[in-house]
Amino acid sequence: PTWIQSKSHEPGKWSANDDLEMAWEVSTDADCGIVFYELVWTQGDQPPALPWTTGVTDAAYTVAGLADGADWWFHAWARDGSVNYVQDYLSAGPYRIDTTPPGDPQVDASPPPSQWTNQTGLSLGWTGAVDEGSGLAGYRWLLDQNPAGDPSAALVKPDSFRVFGPLPEGESWFHLSPVDAVDNTGPPQHVGPFLVDLTRPSGEILNPAVGSLLHHTDLVTIDWNATDALSGVAWIRLSWSPDGYATLYPIAEGSAVQMGSSFNWTVPFVEEGQLWLRMVLEDGAGNQAVVEQPAPYTVTRAVGVDGPVGAVPERLVLGRNVPNPFNPQTEISYGVPAEGPVRLV
Repeated sequence: PTWIQSKSHEPGKWSANDDLEMAWEVSTDADCGIVFYELVWTQGDQPPALPWTTGVTDAAYTVAGLADGADWWFHAWARDGSVNYVQDYLSAGPYRIDTTPPGDPQVDASPPPSQWTNQTGLSLGWTGAVDEGSGLAGYRWLLDQNPAGDPSAALVKPDSFRVFGPLPEGESWFHLSPVDAVDNTGPPQHVGPFLVDLTRPSGEILNPAVGSLLHHTDLVTIDWNATDALSGVAWIRLSWSPDGYATLYPIAEGSAVQMGSSFNWTVPFVEEGQLWLRMVLEDGAGNQAVVEQPAPYTVTRAVGVDGPVGAVPERLVLGRNVPNPFNPQTEISYGVPAEGPVRLV
């Protein structure tokens, strides 16, 4: 034979097809009339010494399931039935086989996954996928709300950075598949969830009832409810005001777990005889809600405090100082069961 070639592959070019179809010129023999073709395929252009392991009588052959490699060669040597070989063998190659998809890339995200935020923008960058065969061609991506989405976007350059948004409330997922030069596509890498919460929490102060009467130095229980459907209530802050929220004094604050749904509080001395309660709720994404009351509480005063006298206490009581003692001036309320000299030390 004077020629040999592949019907399925082009020499020097990568292919994801690992079945190599070969054909060559038919040989003839004037004496015995029987022609055999001994075949071998190698990594490199030099065949081994005869005899070769495969023999056929047809001038075509398919090598099935070639391993990945960049330097496959196919060799054929014709002989007759008396084992007389033609002067030289024929070779064709190199054939380059790549059936392996690229490795996983490195994906960096801001804000990071699994962290609630009230920001709807998402910055994503990806690098680092490696393909040791035909080389990395790029990536296909998809951003949706499905944890197992299949990337379908057009191919983008190997190392890329994109800003997405606005994301919807709830969960979003980013899916990324590396693609090599012969379209071997790696399994999707699912990055997420990216969590967005744009809704403020809600709540209500249940007790004491709005507008009710409070007694100075009494220990009252403040009860409330607080909900957030997405990121959950994370932080609660309670305060009181003597002047319709123009001035605020802290009562307590802490995580929703620490605070629970109630807090015991000693009613302070209020010169004006009224106070308002205020609650600030913050959810896991940073959204805040302020709960204020439409009407104040009326506060009666204990004996021993300047101003109108309320109910006489049955025992000695000492209230908290307002504001705290590190201020230039503070007031300490108290009550005694009978009139008489009082000294605070």
